[in-house]
Amino acid sequence: MPLGSVLLFLVLAQANQTSVTPGPTSIPGGPATNQVLRLTLRDAIEMAVRYNLGAIESNENVHIARGQRLHALSNLMPQVGAGVNENVEQLTAASFGIKNVLVPFVLGPFSYSTAQATIAQTRPR
Repeated sequence: MPLGSVLLFLVLAQANQTSVTPGPTSIPGGPATNQVLRLTLRDAIEMAVRYNLGAIESNENVHIARGQRLHALSNLMPQVGAGVNENVEQLTAASFGIKNVLVPFVLGPFSYSTAQATIAQTRPR
């Protein structure tokens, strides 16, 4: 086995022991520079692990899957709704076709209230 391959294997093994978990700070930030960076092999591997967009995307996919799971579970919970209405009206007798002097021209004001409650639950398949 060539010496370069052995060194690369040792550096990779060391990088795996010091695992870097991607987080909000793992995405490179700051202004770009035109200067050449002198990196050691270890620095290059650490930067590759730290700025690995595949790992960052995988982490985001885990968050998306967790949200989809919670959304699916919420559909199994009972869905509860409630509402209350109150109406106040005043009508004219002429609108009903009543033209009698014994019936007042204006009916009301009168009011009525309604209250309703609903509950529904989806059965799992």
